Amino acid sequence: MAAADVVAMADIPQLHDYIDPEILAKLGAQEKKGCCRVTFQFADPQGTVTQDSVIFVDGERYRPENVVN
Repeated sequence: MAAADVVAMADIPQLHDYIDPEILAKLGAQEKKGCCRVTFQFADPQGTVTQDSVIFVDGERYRPENVVN
């Protein structure tokens, strides 16, 4: 989230303050692939993580190569 939002890691709150890490573990453990996703508000951007480990930030697919430093 920090890389996608061009924010220093030290300047953003901890993810576990916004979402229970168990939820992400349960998401990955689902047998039917591609069926589930978790969306949450994290600081300013909205994040979505799919069961297939695809990450969306504010509705756009996160791709590390697109991050501006």
